[in-house]
Amino acid sequence: MNMGAPIQNAVMLDSTGVSFFGPGPGLPVNDIATYNNELYIATDFTNQAKTDTMGLAVYRNSKWEVLFDGTYTSKFDKGGVKALASSSAVNALIFGGDFTISALIGNYGRNLGYLRGSTVSAFGGLDSTVRELSIINTSLFIGGDFIGYDFMSPGSPMLNHITEVDLGPTFSVKEESDMPEVKIYPNPADGYFIVARDGNNWRNFRLTDVQGRAYKIEAIEHNEGWSFDISHLAAGTYIISMEDGAVKSSKTVVIK
Repeated sequence: MNMGAPIQNAVMLDSTGVSFFGPGPGLPVNDIATYNNELYIATDFTNQAKTDTMGLAVYRNSKWEVLFDGTYTSKFDKGGVKALASSSAVNALIFGGDFTISALIGNYGRNLGYLRGSTVSAFGGLDSTVRELSIINTSLFIGGDFIGYDFMSPGSPMLNHITEVDLGPTFSVKEESDMPEVKIYPNPADGYFIVARDGNNWRNFRLTDVQGRAYKIEAIEHNEGWSFDISHLAAGTYIISMEDGAVKSSKTVVIK
């Protein structure tokens, strides 16, 4: 072990010993999971004025990249992501904890969310903290402090801190696999990227970040495909979506 640098709450163990991920997350790690061959961690939020707040983060290019940090929550100081669960059967990473995605209307955004591809979305409306998650086939098992849904009608049965959710209706693996593959280069991108033509006539390009915020981009068409100037965008992970008639597809773009 290298004792000359702080471990900071995340380590790797192999046959030669323990080593640390640098720079460390700087916050207590509540859970760890893998999704699409990448490592994800769940942490608490910190005060909004601090720069080390995480929540949900992925380890890329030898550093932690924040995907969900509480920016859209109403519980910045005390909330956080407590549990993670992923499954190839539904092609998603489910995360639970103590948060409210207040950008969404109503209660469908309390204490449960999911990451699919590189898009973070709300999922569920449990009335208190989620602490454990497990997926078997397409069944999600949830444990925590909750006793019901925020939108439960009078007389509805209490959940009593544990419940099961069928993920099948929400996460259609067939729909994902039916989408045509989109080639983007360079990716990671610096200043620009190109969507390859590959026999498609893509239109209606739309660029969003992992929080769902849309960004203005202009497609310049040429023989190879469509070029996009991204020099005005901050570094991070984005999703480019497009249409060719009734065919729709999307692809993750990492901006350096």
